[in-house]
Parts: sequence; C-alpha cells; structure tokens
Amino acid sequence: MTVMVNSMDKSYTEQGTNCDEAFSFMDTHNLNGRPVSSPSSFTMKTNTLSTTVPNSYYPDENHTMASETSSLVQSHSYKKRDPVDVPYQTGQLHPAIRVADLLQHITQMKCAEGYGFKEEYESFFEGQSAPWESAKKDENRMKNRYGNIIAYDHSRVRLQALEGEQNSDYINANYVDGYHRPNHYIATQGPMQETVYDFWRMIWQENTASIIMVTNLVEVGRVKCCKYWPDDTEIYRDIKVTLIESELLSEYIIRTFAVEKRGAHEIREIRQFHFIGWPDHGVPYYATGLLGFVRRVKSKSPANAGPMVVHCSAGAGRTGCFIVIDIMLDMAEREGVVDIYNCVRELRSRRVNMVQTESYKQPSAFIVTQHPLPNTVKDFWRLVLDYHCTSIVMLNDVDPAQLCPQYWPENGVHRHGPIQVEFVSADLEEDIISRIFRIYNAARPQDGYRMVQQFQFLGWPMYRDTPVSKRSFLKLIRQVEKWQEEYDGGEGRTVVHCLNGGGRSGTFCAISIVCEMLRHQRAVDVFHAVKTLRNNKPNMVDLLGTKQKMADSGVTRIEIVVEELQALDEQIQKLLSQRRYLRNLKARLLDKPSLPSGTGETSTPRCADLTPRRRAAR
Repeated sequence: MTVMVNSMDKSYTEQGTNCDEAFSFMDTHNLNGRPVSSPSSFTMKTNTLSTTVPNSYYPDENHTMASETSSLVQSHSYKKRDPVDVPYQTGQLHPAIRVADLLQHITQMKCAEGYGFKEEYESFFEGQSAPWESAKKDENRMKNRYGNIIAYDHSRVRLQALEGEQNSDYINANYVDGYHRPNHYIATQGPMQETVYDFWRMIWQENTASIIMVTNLVEVGRVKCCKYWPDDTEIYRDIKVTLIESELLSEYIIRTFAVEKRGAHEIREIRQFHFIGWPDHGVPYYATGLLGFVRRVKSKSPANAGPMVVHCSAGAGRTGCFIVIDIMLDMAEREGVVDIYNCVRELRSRRVNMVQTESYKQPSAFIVTQHPLPNTVKDFWRLVLDYHCTSIVMLNDVDPAQLCPQYWPENGVHRHGPIQVEFVSADLEEDIISRIFRIYNAARPQDGYRMVQQFQFLGWPMYRDTPVSKRSFLKLIRQVEKWQEEYDGGEGRTVVHCLNGGGRSGTFCAISIVCEMLRHQRAVDVFHAVKTLRNNKPNMVDLLGTKQKMADSGVTRIEIVVEELQALDEQIQKLLSQRRYLRNLKARLLDKPSLPSGTGETSTPRCADLTPRRRAAR
C-alpha cells in the first residue's frame, strides 16, 4: 500500500465523505435546490468542500453588511462598488449543475474511488499560463515565499511606489473576481518578515476591511506565515496597527484592529478572520465548521469595502478553496446552480495553480510505500516520475527470497514500458549508498528528464527494531534534505520504502518532522509527529522503542548542533589568531629597514620592501 503523508492530499474517496454531512446540514436549514435550465455536469476538486453548497444560504440581500462596529474606532465610509456581470457559467464541456441534482452527481463522481473527480481536476492546466516578468526581477525575488507561486503581471496588485525606492510597487498578490463583483478578492501569500510593511500598505491602499487567513503560522514544523499583527500596538513605518479585541471560537479566531496611516485623518477598523481548523493535510474533516466560518466572514464584511484579502501560505491552495466556496454559495443562492469547474478555471487565469492540494511540491512531502515487488517495479518508477519525486530512501536490504528484488540498474538503462531509468553514478559513505538516476518518459518527451537520487541505508539490520547509529540515521536525513534543496529547490517529493511501508518508513518520516520542528520551533514534539503520520496510515511508527529513538534523535540532533557550533568557534578562534599573527608580522616587516646589498645578510623580502614605495607613489 502506498500513502502520501505529511501534508499530502487525501484520497478522493476520503475527501468526498464530507458530502453526507453537508447535505444533512442543507436539509436542516431547508436549503432546497431551485429548478433551473442548466443541465447536469458538475466539476470540482474535492478539497474545495463545494459539496456543502446551499442555494438559500442567507436570509436577505443585505447579508454582507457588517453587523457591528467597534465604538473605539471611527466608522469609515467605503466607496460604493456597483455589481458587474462577471459570469462563471462559460464552459461547454462542464456546464453548471443544479443544487437539487448535486447529491446524485457527487455520488456518481465518487464511483471507482473518485475517478470522476480525479479526471476533471487533472484536466486543469498546471503551472504558469501568463507572463510574470515583474515577479521574476532580481529585486523582487526575495519578496516571493515560493519560487513557483508568484504574481501574474496582468492581474497583480500594484502598490503605490515609495519615493526613492525602485520596484517598491510589487507584492505577491493578484486580484480575483467575485460573483458579479470584479476584483472582489485579493489572493496573496502569507506575509514574510521582509513583506509585512508591504502587506499593510496593500490593506490600506485597497481599502480592505476583511483579512481571511486560512493557515497556521507553523505546520508540520515548517513556517507557513510570519506573525504580521501585534498583540497590542505595532508601528510598521508609517502605519500603526492596534489590536482592539480577539474573539476565540472552536475553529477560528476573529481579531479586530484599528489601523492608522501617518498623514491620513482617519482610523479604520479591519478584521482578521483566522481559520485554525484546517488540518496539516487535505481538507477540514467537517464541512459545517468551514461553512460557519464563511458565513461569519460574510456577515461582518462591509458590502462596499475594498477587496477581501485572502491568504494561506502560498496563496494558492486553501486561498483558492475559500474563494471558490464563497463564490459558489452566492451563485447557489441567486441562481440555484453551482459551476465549480469554470470558477476554478477562471481563478487560475488570475493566479497560478489556484485550488491545489497544499504542499503538492513542498520539501517535507513524503510518499511511503513498501519495497517494489517483481510485478510492481514498473508502477514504482511511474510513481516516482508522475509525482515529481527527486529522492528515494531505501530502509531495507535486497532479498529476492522475500520478494525484495533490485529494482534499479547498476549501469546502462532499464526500460519499464515507456519509462527509461538510466544509471548515472554511485557513491558509498559510511552506512549510506547514494545512487543517481536519470528518468525519462519516452511517451512524453516534452516533459524532459528528471534526476533522482536513491539513498540506501545500510545501518539498520533486519534483526534490529531501530538503527544501529543515531548519528548515521540523522546523517541520512541531512543528505536527503541537502539533495532536495540543491537539485529541485526543495520542491520535490521523497519516496520512502521498507519491507511493509510502515514501521521503518514511518520512523524516517517522523524523525524528519522532528528535525524540522527543532529547526523552526526550537522544540521536539514526538506526539505531534507520530499523530501526523498515523492520520494517514495507522501502523506508522508502531514500536515504543522507536518513539524513544525519535526523542533520543532530537536530543542527538541538539548535541550535534552544539558540537558543530563548538567546532565552528574553534575554527574562528584559529582564524583570529592567524590574523593577529599576520598583522604583527606585517607591522614588524614594515618597521624593519632594508639592508644594503652585498652585506651577506638576508634582506627584507621584496614584497615588504616595495610596500612603502607603493604607498608613496600614491
């Protein structure tokens, strides 16, 4: 069995199970579909949770008006924005579907393990579809959290340029149309330390009243977004942000801020809606929580305010999901239909890869499987190629008697149907054999080739429950991380396999997560790491001794870091000592006069003898 863990997408079948609860919710609130002429082909990616779309969600047309305003902040008059006809029902192959027919259609799409959902989602264009020259400028590269999720030129938000600062108009954010409301949203990445001021500049410039945050600051030990708001008051150059109140609910937090700008004679009230119930992988387990969140955002967002700013980490996956749900709720309310496919397609024309599975190409993504069998070697290499894997971690020995064959070439090329695996090089270092392969699909020559490195770990005998050496195992993890960063910029996946795709593979993934936590949070949380893995596969990390080994590995990692720092300090002290010696030597040479030639004594070296004359010539 092969599973994707650590921020990987769930199966379509698992994601589709939310529809039962969604329609129960619709029945409870009497959300019946209206008859409409649009026929029945409904398309969606299941992690948009659009199975929960009602067509009569709000009691009146004024549902977007703010229900309350803080008495501490002056009310701000927003510029009126007239509705504009921006249709989403434009697809011929994927027409809208009536809400009344939604349950039947979802049931059909879930057949064959969600093949219908999978096929339609894969029909979306992946990757860049418009120019993004501004985002690729050297001056702007540091403003992008991920190199492959950046702002298209035609739809990007242009900040007012700062005096004396070139390229200060760029922020990684794009306008996205709402339901009959152009530029109703701004989809952006989670702010970084370098872009916090730009973020608040955008909030002020665009007259934004609502910020929707659908990520946590740290997930699976990785920083997803920096904390761009204060706990009390913070001044970001010429913008002052003051926290007025926080409302903590079970799945989200509402923070209210008073925002002032130097030179502007007004104080604006801005709310941040922070959804914290989105798990580290896949989609929220219960649709009703997300629906309640969307409803609260709508009820507290002024109708004539500027665009809603929506962000996750990259500003693509969860951000796109929220926007699609919001648009489809409006469409279902007013027309009795939903048209998710064409809505997603329109979103992707504004920002790259909108509505995608989180961490589809993130450095901490693992695919866990068992050792390839003789009849599954072809499928294994197809998996490596199709899922953009750049590393393979092998935690067992080759043993044909146990159906663990050697699945790679030692030289030359192995062919598995259209997939060709070419041996490039091999290296042995202590307990790790590293092999590099060039993989190519002859049926898709336009895709080019992919370089993949296999790491075979020799320090875990069959009779042991844990590796022989903690340091060797940590070295394996570091080598995998280094290869990922050097070859693919940290965007490829790692295939991890052992005999059963459970215990040893789970240990590797869990310790990798623990090491990430240690780097980013300065903490070790074994429970969180194991729970993250077991959410995907119950038998991951199945030994108490293994968990102890993980904790020990965290401690060992700390010890190694301390030793490295001590060694670095020793090197620094040596360099400083050498520098002092050379400085003293130079001073002595400059002060010592040159002796006349022919005296039989050694004269001052020529390089030192020339030094004062060079200075005099200047």
